[in-house]
Amino acid sequence: MSSIHITLSFLFLFIFKFQELFAAPTRHLCRPEQRDALLEFKNELEIRNSLFDMCNINGSYVSPHPKTESWRNYSDCCYWDGIKCDANSGKVIELDLSCSCLHGSFVGEIPSSFGGLNQLTDLDIESNKLSGTLPPNFTSLSNLRYFFAKDNTFVGPFPSLTIIDLGDNNLNGTLEFENISSPSQLQDLSLENNNLRGPIPRSISKLVKLYYLDLSHWNTQGPVDFSIFSHLKSLQKLDLSHLNTTTTIDLNAILSYFKSLQILYLSGNHVLTRSKSSVSHPPSQWIDSLSLSGCGITEFPELLRTLEHLKRLDISNNKITGQVPRWLWTLPELSYVNLSNNTFISFERSTKHGLSSVLKYLFGSKNNFTGNIPSFICEFRSLSILDLSNNNFSGSIPLCMGNLKSDLSVLNLCQNHLSGDLPESVFENLRSLDVGHNQLAGKLPRSLIHFSNLEVLNVESNRINDTFPFWLSSLQKLQVLVLRSNAFHGPIRKPRSLRENHRHIP
Repeated sequence: MSSIHITLSFLFLFIFKFQELFAAPTRHLCRPEQRDALLEFKNELEIRNSLFDMCNINGSYVSPHPKTESWRNYSDCCYWDGIKCDANSGKVIELDLSCSCLHGSFVGEIPSSFGGLNQLTDLDIESNKLSGTLPPNFTSLSNLRYFFAKDNTFVGPFPSLTIIDLGDNNLNGTLEFENISSPSQLQDLSLENNNLRGPIPRSISKLVKLYYLDLSHWNTQGPVDFSIFSHLKSLQKLDLSHLNTTTTIDLNAILSYFKSLQILYLSGNHVLTRSKSSVSHPPSQWIDSLSLSGCGITEFPELLRTLEHLKRLDISNNKITGQVPRWLWTLPELSYVNLSNNTFISFERSTKHGLSSVLKYLFGSKNNFTGNIPSFICEFRSLSILDLSNNNFSGSIPLCMGNLKSDLSVLNLCQNHLSGDLPESVFENLRSLDVGHNQLAGKLPRSLIHFSNLEVLNVESNRINDTFPFWLSSLQKLQVLVLRSNAFHGPIRKPRSLRENHRHIP
């Protein structure tokens, strides 16, 4: 009997606690004054959602999502779309309204109640349709460190924070930094693709904690003193592309300013690669990405051979002639090379030993390359894209390219003087094969039927003599097929016997 009493007591206690648990009110994190501030901010703007709008977020295009539609009074703002709160204090610490279909303009200052968001550290409002002057009282948000407003149409000055991304806006006039006389905490400043004009202010040299600086497409309309960047010793990325300056950039000198620089983009400026200065310091050894496209360069920069960590090199759209040096392919981490639109005539003969084993992208179109396609290219076993189009290569396509079939996805050899047959058993993982405007003959390789990933096939303007390749219909991913200006003949429909038996020509 006593055992039954204990069991019933335990059961009643359990039921009581269970009811107490479910009767307890749900805990709301959101503070009322912060909810009101957010709603006031929402009311300053409007939502315009179009089926055709797309947003560029980190390089990917996505459909917009009107996040503020979930913002309702008398609900917990910590559960609204785009809001993140501190789990302990309930204060809003992050506000992400990127790609939210927001339209409207700022009126010179943020709402006064917005100051209640005193723990806000992240504000991301990129890829909307916001305009107007950036609010000067952003500094009232004392903990705000990261401000992302790329791809809007803001104008005017901006506050000094830790990270500021204002690329692709309509910023114009004189660049202003608040409290520039005091130590700046700014680490990341992106102002690319705006309407900024005139000289780059010397005060930028005081932003000594910068590790990322993008001033590309600044219309300087005159000379630039590039020594102002020499004080930014912490820089890891510097983008000075397309400055419209009359000043020639000494590549060796600017590299010597930095010890930790990894990414340097100077495309669209006039760059001197053989230094005439007395700079004795060696260039940064940590450069892994260098862009010198359209810089008026006439000879291959010899100093590049010292950059042992170089991974990405763009030296396209210059006036470089002669041979591509063999030492380029011995840089151990090189994975991307763009040599397009120069006047190279050949690749310097190279041994197969010591070649980069990680090269994935090689672009060499629109040059004056002649002779056979060099066989050492077959040694780049990781090659994914090879573009040697619009040259004067002759001879046959190297059979050794079969070594690349596991990784090669794009092969472009069009507009050359290649002859012979298309190789029968290579390139099985290709997505795009373009050999148009050559002198290839023979038949279309039946091995193409195994190229299950093929999306584009162009063999136009050759001498291929074959029946119409109806058997290519088995390639489910094929979207573009160009066969014109050859000698294809016969019916363009699959024979009935093969249709009935669901067979393919071997």
